[in-house]
Amino acid sequence: MPAVPAPVSGLPRFRYGEVLYGAKAYFFETGTTTPKLTYKDPVYSQEHPHPVEVDGEGNFPAIYVGIGDYDIRLVDGEGAVVGQLLQLRGALASDAPDDTGDVPDEKLAATGDLKHRYDAGLYNGWVRCNGRTIGSAVSGASERANADTEALFKHLWNKDPSLAVAPSRGATANADWTTNKTIALPDFRGRALVGLDDMGGAAAGRLAGGHFAAGSATTLGGSGGRATETLTAAQMPSHSHTAAAAAGGAHNHSFSGTTGADGSHAHTYSRYSSANGVVWAQGNIAYTNADVGTATASTSTTGNHAHTYSGATSSHDGHTHAIGVGSAGGDQAHNNLAPFALVTTYIKL
Repeated sequence: MPAVPAPVSGLPRFRYGEVLYGAKAYFFETGTTTPKLTYKDPVYSQEHPHPVEVDGEGNFPAIYVGIGDYDIRLVDGEGAVVGQLLQLRGALASDAPDDTGDVPDEKLAATGDLKHRYDAGLYNGWVRCNGRTIGSAVSGASERANADTEALFKHLWNKDPSLAVAPSRGATANADWTTNKTIALPDFRGRALVGLDDMGGAAAGRLAGGHFAAGSATTLGGSGGRATETLTAAQMPSHSHTAAAAAGGAHNHSFSGTTGADGSHAHTYSRYSSANGVVWAQGNIAYTNADVGTATASTSTTGNHAHTYSGATSSHDGHTHAIGVGSAGGDQAHNNLAPFALVTTYIKL
């Protein structure tokens, strides 16, 4: 269905008969503050920024709007509201050319389908998986508050009970929708998508041992992994440290010297008398009558002498020393992220 021109498309904006330079036009889903996408042509090839601003001549560019009702809020260059256009009609579904009859349904995007898009903004017919909320036009949802979210609201409600429903989850998806509750979108910000470990069959066990912040390896919407990781001692590669002390303690002590020369001395002895003149003979010494009457005698003191000596202590005292190896490292976490590039993940309404 081709987009239709907005009533301010290509026109200047006036106030008090003068061109209003710097004027801006904000487009919203009717009755909400949810921005509505606008385009530079009727075939949706180029999006306008939000808001759309007049050019240097005070004229708005060509502005086209897709399916659904919408409101326009006009402000001046200072941001003051100068007018509003409410409940305007966008393109009608009946305006769509009948050119899809030969396309099988399975080749068309269905509610709940995901796509990556090299974009960061809004995308017609899709919402971003950013953890914000969707709901009816009066629900106050933060990502999209519009009747066209009903199918996705009910799909998410039934598929993932962990998604928050505000103010509380009721008995059925239809009951919560009709009472204008909101439901949180899946939050894929900063996350890579990984297949469920079972996908309807037996679990493959490929996520065993992984860290899960929510759910498990077989839970739709489960999340896990860590951006950083601190290794435990058990996770480190097996290794050893070697160290030894040298056995250089085996040694001996040498010594040498002489005794003092203070050994000069004499020896005393007793003698006995005899009538034959020779009293006693010992070795080469003979004692005669001249010595008779003397009870004791002594040897000469000419024996002054010294002794030299030398030697060494035993060398059997060889020994070793015990040593300890100190710890090292800062116990810091390491980055655990694979190389990546960033896009936006959208889910079909």
